[in-house]
Amino acid sequence: MMRQMRDNMKWIMGLTAVTFVGLMVFGWGMDITGRTGTDATGGELGRVNGDPITYEQWQSVYRNLYETRQRQTNAPVNAAVNKAIEEDAWNQIVMQLLITRSSSAAASMSRNPRSGRQRASHRRRSSHPTRCSRPTVNST
Repeated sequence: MMRQMRDNMKWIMGLTAVTFVGLMVFGWGMDITGRTGTDATGGELGRVNGDPITYEQWQSVYRNLYETRQRQTNAPVNAAVNKAIEEDAWNQIVMQLLITRSSSAAASMSRNPRSGRQRASHRRRSSHPTRCSRPTVNST
């Protein structure tokens, strides 16, 4: 049995190598299964406080930043600058979502100012009064 395996080892290794290369090309490289990438998540790259960031959003911001950088420098964009533009595009979308969320929260608080007081009074009645109590001021 072992002798047969030793005699056929080059065929076994060849088949293993071809299978591995096929996996790299078709499974990982071409993604024929379709289980990875933005298509699997509906084009969603990430989320900020539950709000999705889509590939189309990111691509639009990236293109604008890329074109602006090219116009400003009048030179081709190298790999390091391209990476910085990619990160800037992501950060810009995240900041925009955070600002939008905080401004909508502030607007809802201004429409219903009692909700803020109700939450504060609820915190004062919590089981940890030292955390929520107001500091006392000594007037001497």
